[in-house]
Amino acid sequence: MEASCMGGLDPANTSALLLGCVTLLLCLHLWRWLRRPRCSPGPPGPRAWPLVGNAPQLGNAPHLYFARMAKRYGDVFQIKLGSRTVVVLNGDAIKQALVKQGPEFAGRPDFPSFRYISSGSSLAFGTITDWWKLRRRVAQSTVRMFSTGNAQTKKTFEQHVLCEVKELLQLFVRKTRQHRYFQPMTDLVVSTANIMSAVCFGRRYSPQDDEFLQVVGRNEQFTRTVGAGSIVDVMPWLQLFPNPIKSIFDDFKLLNLEFNAFIRDKVLEHRKNFRSSVIRDMTDAFILAMDQLRDSAGLSSGKDYVAPTMGDIFGASQDTLSTALQWVVLLLVK
Repeated sequence: MEASCMGGLDPANTSALLLGCVTLLLCLHLWRWLRRPRCSPGPPGPRAWPLVGNAPQLGNAPHLYFARMAKRYGDVFQIKLGSRTVVVLNGDAIKQALVKQGPEFAGRPDFPSFRYISSGSSLAFGTITDWWKLRRRVAQSTVRMFSTGNAQTKKTFEQHVLCEVKELLQLFVRKTRQHRYFQPMTDLVVSTANIMSAVCFGRRYSPQDDEFLQVVGRNEQFTRTVGAGSIVDVMPWLQLFPNPIKSIFDDFKLLNLEFNAFIRDKVLEHRKNFRSSVIRDMTDAFILAMDQLRDSAGLSSGKDYVAPTMGDIFGASQDTLSTALQWVVLLLVK
């Protein structure tokens, strides 16, 4: 009798039964969701689907979708991206929220991707606290000192820019003669990053330097993988099982770890022979300012915030500035 019962459990039938049960549960969940009246607090907005929210409705032109929703629901409406509720502002509501009520709307969400940028201590992606405000004030004063706030450092900065622009123009002329036309993005990234490297770390790299090219060469990979981080931010459950988004997000994490290691090594090199009486570059200035701030605030020296902040400053050169320069070149060509 026991053998007869065991023999009746056909693996194919068992799999079909389990699949049917899962399908039935999903259909039941969808039916209950469709019948449930909307009672979520906040501004009006379109109905969201389970798990994915309104993400599929955005399409390839999210701005057009937002324009349609603004006509339907007004200047302030909400949507759901995955599990995240997002409030969309239009018109005068933008100034009201970000300018007149700036402190109430300041800060950053606790996105999973932010944990890997500058090891989770990024100034650019950190939320507002009293300590964050002190760090930002120090960072702003340090950047100002090495750009426009000091006559000597301003002159040095201008020399870095002029030297790099001269070499970049010579490179453009050579490539034009050889190929007639070319894609300048990589050269703009290398050139901009070299200027920031000289300002931040006191060192200008050769365009053929392996270490520098490896760091700068990650810019294209980072641009490709950052989109996966945005998807995981609103659909964190995608990290729980193998899928293409998870694979790209793993590459995103690896790229950030490698970049963080590069910045950390540069800061450690500076700390080994640091002298407060001789400020060689922006890293030295920030080390001095942060150490003084930590001592005055009575904080422990367990966590070093110099590397994350220098990572924010140097990292901006590899995307924001180089992309702006590429647009400038495009407008000049047209």
